[in-house]
Amino acid sequence: MAYLGDIVRRRRAGRFEVSEALFAGGEALPAHRHERAYVSCLLSGTYRERTAAGERECALGTVIWHPPGEAHEDRFSPSGGHLLNLELPPGLLEEAGVRPAPGAAARMARGGVPYAAALGLFRALSGAGPAAEDAALQLAALAPAAEEAGRPGWLRRAVELLHDRSDEPIGLADVARAAGVHPVHVARTFRRVLGCTVGEFLAGVRLRRAFDLLAEPGRTVTEAAAACGFADHPHLARRFREATGLTPSQYRAARMGRARPPARPG
Repeated sequence: MAYLGDIVRRRRAGRFEVSEALFAGGEALPAHRHERAYVSCLLSGTYRERTAAGERECALGTVIWHPPGEAHEDRFSPSGGHLLNLELPPGLLEEAGVRPAPGAAARMARGGVPYAAALGLFRALSGAGPAAEDAALQLAALAPAAEEAGRPGWLRRAVELLHDRSDEPIGLADVARAAGVHPVHVARTFRRVLGCTVGEFLAGVRLRRAFDLLAEPGRTVTEAAAACGFADHPHLARRFREATGLTPSQYRAARMGRARPPARPG
């Protein structure tokens, strides 16, 4: 069944289909099913959803993984709602070696990592290139699954690649090809074993390299940014301040003994 509501945007992101839908205040959706599994994220408003397993109250930041064919009906509050829907290609999780979690009912999360991943997809939709597909894979990779364990051997190859090519534009699909595994499996394993996304890991590698380069006499901040894979001087400066509270120039001065870092309070 097609997605209900007023569809205000629809686009392809690689093998995924992503859509945004607006719903009027008090709008009620009769019981319906979707042929394919999909993930929905509530960007604004509230609604109640009823399935055979019971009812759930959905507020801002709610993310739901819907299995294929599950019947559900929804009623929106007077404020209406704004939903982001990510439709998963048939067989995607099976291709990635992901075993579905026991039980076929939808799973819900609110806020946290799933919501951050959904917002990442929402922002990526406005851009071009592989960013939207990478964001879709990151969200799909959070689908509930049976317990996984261990640190696979390919993870070392993936980590080495990110270190060796940190100065290049590199995405989830590139890492998956080098490791010889599915992108969803890469995303799930990075989150489970390393506690971060591929993009977050790469940003850390670049930042650590920048620390070393900025300690070299004669190296400009712009040169360090280019050598580490940052878009430009402001990009490096922003990441640097987020991580250390210092600008690159302040860090370099402190590292080379020309100034002291700001004193800690207390």
